[in-house]
Amino acid sequence: MYGIYILCFLIIFLVIILGKQMKERGININTFATIILTIIILYFILSPDQCIKASIKGADLFVNSILPSLFPFMVICNMLMHFNGINIYSKIIGPIICKPLRLSKASSFAIVASFICGYPLGAKYSTDLYENKYIGHEEYSRLLNIASNAGPLFIIGAIGSSMLGNATFGYIILAANYISAIIIGILTIKKRSPLSSELPPMIDKKEKNIGEILKLSITDALTGTLTVGGYVIFFSLLITIIKDNNLSKMLFNYNIENFESIKGILLGSIDLTNGANLIATSQLDLTLKLCILSFICSFGSFSVLAQVNSFVYKHNISMIKYLLFKILQGVISVIICYIICLFTLNSIETFNTGVTLTSFSYFIPTLIILVLSSIFLLLDKLFHLS
Repeated sequence: MYGIYILCFLIIFLVIILGKQMKERGININTFATIILTIIILYFILSPDQCIKASIKGADLFVNSILPSLFPFMVICNMLMHFNGINIYSKIIGPIICKPLRLSKASSFAIVASFICGYPLGAKYSTDLYENKYIGHEEYSRLLNIASNAGPLFIIGAIGSSMLGNATFGYIILAANYISAIIIGILTIKKRSPLSSELPPMIDKKEKNIGEILKLSITDALTGTLTVGGYVIFFSLLITIIKDNNLSKMLFNYNIENFESIKGILLGSIDLTNGANLIATSQLDLTLKLCILSFICSFGSFSVLAQVNSFVYKHNISMIKYLLFKILQGVISVIICYIICLFTLNSIETFNTGVTLTSFSYFIPTLIILVLSSIFLLLDKLFHLS
């Protein structure tokens, strides 16, 4: 079984090496992209019904699992930003989060946005901080690895409640994701350099009334939500092309132990939402299912990677290094998720969608806060930072 998991990671590693070699040898990326897109067009022509069904499936997934949770949450978060709520959060939480991780207090702005709103807002605000010269390039590179996480409402609402049928599972995955992000922050600590103690200025200094703020928040949320929907539909089609062609059918139909989990990881690495849905609806053991979901939520998928790259491409950030750190975070998240499952899933009865948990599961949200607070306080004592 473990050999299959190693093979999975080797495939991802070889894809990374291939991309690097293409760049070093001067192979035109436009030529490579044209070949891939031509194959997709040919697939459209040869299997139009299958492509339409895949697009409808992606749209259905977006409308039923993503839109109801993501859109209202984005409206609220946009209103929060217009009222400078995140700036206020940064002043309160900044010393707690940034001091142990040896980051500027201003960096808490991006971390809080990432923990509240999820992908790719952490990357967006990290880029804004760097462009406005609140942080240096080295800290910017570190911050991208820490402030790139799936949002709580996506994990708890879309994955936990909608896909798995129980919000408690979402809390388990969320705890593993947050703790693994902090561990990545610790692992990337370098010799301390002078850091700015300034906080970002207010996002919008112009006074707005509640009606205008609500209108702008809804407009921005609608744009962002539809963009996410576009990614979900496109990558749903892409996953279908990869999964349903004859070569893949031959590969996926081999009777290999736990190969369904490898299939889930590979397809989930392409798109977070579609991959999560594939794993959630699979017949895998519940603990294994949660661990795989935790990995792809921490890793983020190549769909999220493309969204992050759209913000950072002009600032000389190594996406290969970023990708490797996300894979490492995914592995750490799996270990943490497994440990949490050992203590929380003591009484589970699973038959299709029927799942019952002990009452201890309701303590998970409080447990997340206590664990995170303890880690930060411990780090603060260890490093004796001023």
